[in-house]
Amino acid sequence: MTGRNEAGAERQLRHDIDQDGLLDLHTGIMLLLSAALGWLGWRLMRHPGIFTAIVPMFLPASLGQLRRRHTCPRLGCPDYRPEAEKRFALIILTALALLGVVVFALTALFRTSLPGWFWRNTPAWLALGAAALFCLLAWWYGARRYIGYAAVTAAVVVVGYGLGLRTLLKLALLLLGVGAVLSAAGTWCFVRFRRHHPRPLLPPAEQGVAS
Repeated sequence: MTGRNEAGAERQLRHDIDQDGLLDLHTGIMLLLSAALGWLGWRLMRHPGIFTAIVPMFLPASLGQLRRRHTCPRLGCPDYRPEAEKRFALIILTALALLGVVVFALTALFRTSLPGWFWRNTPAWLALGAAALFCLLAWWYGARRYIGYAAVTAAVVVVGYGLGLRTLLKLALLLLGVGAVLSAAGTWCFVRFRRHHPRPLLPPAEQGVAS
């Protein structure tokens, strides 16, 4: 019974931490930056994936630092980092790294040798993977807004195909559309979190030790 209570308390704490909106904001900025770097790579080398693939690597490190310095002290849990959270973060990092490799491979290395149908439907494959990742986040954090992000991702892809856009334009629309939604929602969550938790619960001395 005690184990169930501890698991429930840990899940609630994960949910509370996730309300800071930093994951949404970071992911949105990552997608927008990916679109910008993809455009730059296309303009300079005709390969949009050359620079885009490195973007996901910046997400975990910067997000973890901000949450340790900003979010956890406000919730009174400076040392929160259980093994389950570390394993889940490793899964997400691995998924992002694989996504970066796939983007690089599809657009830079094997673009001319890939079957045409596979290349033309790259936006659909990426959207499917992103929607699955959002559903995983919804389960892990107990936050329904990630289901909304999955729906937005699917809707943007449908719009791209409905408009008959070229593959690269579909990818650009996917990155820009979902990135803008995530950035806006993350900003709103961040502002709301700061209003609900205006000051850290820890004294300054303990904050310094925690950071």
